[in-house]
Parts: sequence; structure tokens; C-alpha cells
Amino acid sequence: MQKSGLDNAGNEFLIGTFQKGTQRFNRFAYVYSDKYFENSANRYNASLATMSLCLTISTYPYKTFDNGAVCYENQSKNVNLLLRELGFKDIRVNSDFRKKPTLQTIGVATGHKKIDVFGKAYTLIPIVIRSVGYEAEWGNNMQAGPRGNHNGFNRAANIVKKFVDEYINKMNNVEGSVKFWIVGWSRGGAVAGLVGKLYNDYCDICERKQGFSNYNKNISINKGDIYVYTFASPKGFHITNNRHSRKYFNIRNVINDNDYVTKIPVKCWGFSRPGVDHRLLKGGKEADICRMKRILSKMCFKVFGDVNIDYKADRFRTYGFSLFSEDISTQSQFLDCFLEMIANCFFIGQSEKFKKRFGNNIHGLRMAYFRCEKTISRLIELCVGDEDFSKSMSKMFNKRYSKLNLFFKIIFSKSKFIESVRKICDDIFVDYNRKQSKIDPSRKVSSKEIKSLKDGICDMLIYFNKMANYRYWYIFFKNVSNILSVHEPEICLACLIDEDPKKDIYLNQMRNIIYNF
Repeated sequence: MQKSGLDNAGNEFLIGTFQKGTQRFNRFAYVYSDKYFENSANRYNASLATMSLCLTISTYPYKTFDNGAVCYENQSKNVNLLLRELGFKDIRVNSDFRKKPTLQTIGVATGHKKIDVFGKAYTLIPIVIRSVGYEAEWGNNMQAGPRGNHNGFNRAANIVKKFVDEYINKMNNVEGSVKFWIVGWSRGGAVAGLVGKLYNDYCDICERKQGFSNYNKNISINKGDIYVYTFASPKGFHITNNRHSRKYFNIRNVINDNDYVTKIPVKCWGFSRPGVDHRLLKGGKEADICRMKRILSKMCFKVFGDVNIDYKADRFRTYGFSLFSEDISTQSQFLDCFLEMIANCFFIGQSEKFKKRFGNNIHGLRMAYFRCEKTISRLIELCVGDEDFSKSMSKMFNKRYSKLNLFFKIIFSKSKFIESVRKICDDIFVDYNRKQSKIDPSRKVSSKEIKSLKDGICDMLIYFNKMANYRYWYIFFKNVSNILSVHEPEICLACLIDEDPKKDIYLNQMRNIIYNF
């Protein structure tokens, strides 16, 4: 499906399609050229941004099945195929990309190719962070830690850099001047940003200590050769002044302010993104949204056979509640208020001794959450990473408990509500452990952990049981479909294509994609 072409300036580029997911018809167009890496990484390149998202989307796992169970060994097939098409050699993926995800995993793919930039030879090394199919790994997003950068993202970034550095040292034909191409979406974007920061900091160390090197060969890295493009990235960089993050000009974060993922961890905990944010659909202009929707509609029809992805942020409504609170006329403004309210709830629920010791500031608010993060990450690990637990939870809620009854209890009787929650937890874990006794006894949850989780859940629910917060919850649930619709890579890709100088090439290439290819 790959072929060469020339743009209006006479520059050669590759055009082709790549595959997303397991179904053979999920194919997207891409346009690539080595010339994307001619200019300094400190300058935003719209065409490189589009291609970077295409590369990121290719990390969507190619899942095969063995006797009904997922075979994780082949998850990296799609990104391997695309990297090979782009001319990269000696492609490697780390062991985490080939096994069932856990709270501690992070998938990454890399390779290398020689490129010529104005007569000088460079080795281009892609660092592609797995950006979906997290399963239990998603719980790592909740592990912010008590201080510094986001603990989960930071640990993952160090794992990625160590893997790539070992790769460089092992490859005999990787030497001399190096350019990095680092990409990731969502959680993968947060990790990619911090990987970019690590390589920037490495350049600073080398500049201060001449002769310092992590490599067993002659490798030269300059900040202008570190191209980092993140998409819909959470905040993983801890600072108290946003100007500090902007020194990483080669890290470009492509975000939509209406995307809830880009708002967390919350600003009042002192989190931001390293680098410079590039905002899509800035200002919410109707003409921009209409153009993006037309591209999205064409793309989804050619890829999926129908239009099954829709951008709904422009349909956000406050239902009159904005008259009694801050200006929350847009989805972005509401999300800022809503998420800050949740962050404050953790602090409100703490003891007076805690409040006096830490105070209602960045450190105090973050420490209040830290006291709950172990419970939250463990619950997510069970709910997202264990299908049996999800079934047990769904069974209890759908068959034994009335949601309306629980709603009235949370309003009128805190003690009865907490009693019901504890009973629900007991029933869920009893049902889950009964299943595991027959399947895998090692996965059973101990009585000690059950008690710890129940206590943690009840504590958090007490924090959120504040009458003043109900207007935010009402607006959230009335708009939940609109809010969740934004975090889709296809929407981001449609926006980037609309901004890309090679927009016409992408649109023409879309026409060549045959549904169910």
C-alpha cells in the first residue's frame, strides 16, 4: 500500500496506510518524509505532528487469541509493520509490550534508520510508547505519589529511557549524531513527555560535564534533535511555576481543552506538562469545528464503514446551574471547576490535625489524595484488568441493589449508605473469590485487603457526600456523553489533518482506502 510522491515544493514523501487494532479494515492514511527532521525540534511542525499521531495510533494492540485467551505476544504487530514501512531497521519492543499489562508495565517500540540532513548523516531513533490496551496498567495513572513528578509516569519514563539506551549500546551501526522521535497518546503521551525531559536533562548534564556519557560509543545528542510530540496527554510534570516547563521547547503537547484527560492530575496539585501546549480548536470557533467534523466523518466512513465517532463538546449545557456558580459556560471551564472540586473533597475529608499540618495548598491537597491513591489504583487494577471482577461487580449492582435507593441514602442517611456500600463490597468480593477458587486461587483477595479496600472506599464516599457538590455532579451526568466523546485519537487526527500543509494529500489518500481492506 506504500508509494512515493512529490509535494508542491518538489520534496519526496511516502504515502500509505497503517493498521489500527485487530480488525483488518481499520486502516488510516499517513504521509511521511525524512525532511520532517531537517528543521530544529524547537519549531512546531504540523506535518510531523500528524505523522507522529499516525505512528502512535499504530501501537493499538494487535490482539490474537489462543483457546479463547488473549495472546499478548503479538500486540506490537501494527507498530512493527509501520516502522518497517517507514524504513526503520532492527526494530525492537520491550518485554512489557509482549505480556499482559500490570500496574508496573509500559510498552515501547524502537528502531533506527540513517537519514541525511543537508549533507550530514544522522541516525533517527523512534521511541513509540504504547498508548492503549493498558488494562490493569491504567491504574498506574492514579499513582501520583506524595511529591515531585507523577510517580507512575516518571517510573515508566525511566524504564523507557533505560530500554532505549541499552538498545543504542547494543546496536553496532547506531553511532554519531542521533535524532530522537518520541511520541505517545494519553497515558503514553504523559510518559513520552517525561522521556523527552530526561533526554533534555541529559544534554544539560553533558554540556556541564564535558566527556560525560551514558553510552559505550561516540553518540552525540543535541536538544534541537529531540522531537517530542504528545497527544491528549495528562499532566505528569510537577512545578509551581508554569514558566519552568516551557524551557523544553522541543516537547510539543497537542491537546484539546475540552478533553478531561488533559486536565488531570489537577492544576491545584501543582501539575503541568513539560514543554509547550499546542491547542486544537482553540476558541471553539464553529467554522473550525465544522471542518474537523467533515474530515472526521469522511475518515470514519472509509475506515469503519460508518460514522461511529462524534465530537460532542460543542453540545455541552449547564442547565441553568452556571447562574449559581463560577462561569462554566463551556465544557473546558466546567471540567476545571469539577475536577478541582473533587480534589478539594479529598482534603475536606481529612482530620483537623492533617489540615493544620499540611494546609490547604498544593502540598496539602496532593497529600490528601495520596492517602487514598493505593485504594484507587488497586480498585482500577481489579475493575479494568480483571474481567471476572468486573462481572462480579456488575452482577451485584444489577441484580441486588437499587441505584435509586442508594441515591436517597447518600442524601438522607450517611450511616445507612455506608452500611450498604460495605455490604455491596462484601458481596462482590465473595462472588469474585468463589470464582477464583475454581480458576486461580492465587488471585483471591485476602480478607485483610478487602477490609482495607472497604475502609478506603467508604472514606472517599464520605468526602464526596457534600450537598454543595450536587450541582456539579448533575451537570456531569447530564453531559457525560459529550465529555467522554472528546478523548478519541480519530478526533485529534482529523484536527491535525485540517491544520496540515499536506491536508489535500491526506484527503486524496483517504479516498483510496477500501472499507474492509
